[in-house]
Amino acid sequence: MIVKLLIIFMRSDLKHVFISLCWIASFCPSGYVYAQAPRYDVHKTSFSSSVYDEFSPYFIDGKLVYCSNRPINSMRKYENEGGFLFNMFFVDSKRNGRWNAPQLFAKELITHFNDGPATFNSDMTTIFFSRNIYVQGKRKDINSADNKIGLFSANYSNGNWINITPFPHNNEEYSLVSPSLSADGGKIFFSSDMPQGHGGYDIYYCEMIDGKWSEPINMGTTVNTSLDETYPFISNSGKLFFASEGHAGFGGKDIFYTQQINGKWQLPEHLDSSINSPADDFGFITNDNMQSGYFSSNRKRTDDIFRFERNKVTFDPCLEQQENNYCFVFYDENISIKDTISSSSVYEWQFGDDEKILGKKVKYCFPGPGKYSVVLRVMNEQTGDTINIPSSYEVELHELEQAYINFEQNAFVGDTIFFDGLKTNLPNFEIKEYLWDFGNGFDRSGASISHQFMKAGEYIVKLGLVGETNSSGEMQKTCVFRKILIIK
Repeated sequence: MIVKLLIIFMRSDLKHVFISLCWIASFCPSGYVYAQAPRYDVHKTSFSSSVYDEFSPYFIDGKLVYCSNRPINSMRKYENEGGFLFNMFFVDSKRNGRWNAPQLFAKELITHFNDGPATFNSDMTTIFFSRNIYVQGKRKDINSADNKIGLFSANYSNGNWINITPFPHNNEEYSLVSPSLSADGGKIFFSSDMPQGHGGYDIYYCEMIDGKWSEPINMGTTVNTSLDETYPFISNSGKLFFASEGHAGFGGKDIFYTQQINGKWQLPEHLDSSINSPADDFGFITNDNMQSGYFSSNRKRTDDIFRFERNKVTFDPCLEQQENNYCFVFYDENISIKDTISSSSVYEWQFGDDEKILGKKVKYCFPGPGKYSVVLRVMNEQTGDTINIPSSYEVELHELEQAYINFEQNAFVGDTIFFDGLKTNLPNFEIKEYLWDFGNGFDRSGASISHQFMKAGEYIVKLGLVGETNSSGEMQKTCVFRKILIIK
């Protein structure tokens, strides 16, 4: 006898039955909408000249500090390898969004050789910067390629930078350049051509341990290639931006970023064509949410500093996230077997792994997606004899194809809650950017992110994904939302 099995979805409303059926059949509407508008508005800053180079900006107290080879006080500077040497300058912003004329950043940090780029600690009392290792002596003796570049630090006191100190890992045989200090001051990232690297310049970092900088740690082949990786910038949110000539891009130096997830640096993501170009693009800085920032590029012949601002992003529609349902009710639709109508018959359901459940109607939760065999045996309770031909039914379960927000279900006011989109299941969708909306628009980005709610209540969290499908290669986007309850 053939036993027909029915699977009843635990959520009985029509909407969710349809979603579950759609999920089982792997035939769900995509919900994608095209997103062809540029993500960023990019323009050259007013203080960037068409004659000299300006690059590697950094924010400090409302100023933008950067490197330039423009002459100081209209006096010609010494040249090195056919070009003018670099100093650190700064500009103040005007109320109309433009900039005042460039000024020398700090005379006490200026030498006759290369000075900069720079990075600062969180309260702007310590600077780390690049400069040639030797700045004292006869210029003709030390103005050469043998005068390597190292890292130096200084402290701010009474309006001046004092205590200029060389980094403990400077070396006459190779250079350490372009430092970037983490927000907590516990790590410093830089680029170096030291031996035993992966080729050219690599990205390294040192950790502050017991008041001393550790030995340099190479970031490995996830980040570094056989060509040059340079100009690291570690944002307050923990994303590491850098320029690479080895990762696939548009040509020249391109800007990428990586971030640590579960202690592991992820494969670098390439910033899109709003920022990267076929020219050299490097020296990138941004705010925590990557809504605005600056970068350097030689797309207009000289190195210039460009500002970028994110264009407003919307996701319509944004659908409520559905939970994968692996729990079902099983029963025998055909209960007309004469010998089994009596109370002496026993229904035994087998779900693999020696797991058996007795009953005419049983509930079972599968551990997750996959292929499963369900076997039904009808037995005489007294003798144990099987009184039907055991029937086997194949069940294949798939995850819903959707963006997915993962977080602890409920939390208290003021808790730091961690959200991530790492369980997203969109097989034909290559994610380029994760955007988050906690009530103020999609103003935060990252695969993993944290947030605090300062009032009790129910909130809606939205995750928008920007990416491209394998079939068309066109930029598209999709969105889901989940509710979270915040308790006092």
